[in-house]
Amino acid sequence: MPVASLPFGTAQLREMARDLLVRLRWRDVRIVADGQVDIEATPPIGVPVLIACKLGMVGRVAVQEMADVAEARGPGAAIVTAQRCTTEGRQLAAELGVHVIELDL
Repeated sequence: MPVASLPFGTAQLREMARDLLVRLRWRDVRIVADGQVDIEATPPIGVPVLIACKLGMVGRVAVQEMADVAEARGPGAAIVTAQRCTTEGRQLAAELGVHVIELDL
């Protein structure tokens, strides 16, 4: 689905992702929206994770960018996308330890 046809924007996607993480019992969930990271949160067991929310398809570039941000700022990285991740993006995410959550809305 083209990004333009989604019935919501990035701010709403951030809120949906935040609400999902809270329901999954993640801790310290907060929206930061600083241009690189949309949400910071800690899973029930684990280290804090920096999360980027993307409306469109996620590919290698987005995965590499998030891995670079996590390397500079924090221990974990994830991307929540309203659509899908490309095969190449998934492969790179697995190599770099970036978790990708596809909502496929």
